[in-house]
Amino acid sequence: MNSFSILLIDDEEGQLVSLRSFLEHRKYTVYTADNGEDGYAIVQKEHIDLVLTDFRMPGWTGSDVVKNVKTLNPVID
Repeated sequence: MNSFSILLIDDEEGQLVSLRSFLEHRKYTVYTADNGEDGYAIVQKEHIDLVLTDFRMPGWTGSDVVKNVKTLNPVID
């Protein structure tokens, strides 16, 4: 398994399923969350190299996610 881990955050399940399948097929470790708060909780528990997030979501927007993730771990892209 590829040691590079990606967190996908999107409130649209179809997007998460498609991207997860695409990335896992290429041997990436993939985590998913359907909202920003849950995504942030994953970043707190797991080693994440890259966060791909939707910017228009209920609750935390993608901007909120990026701001909070960068505060927690500035090296995450």
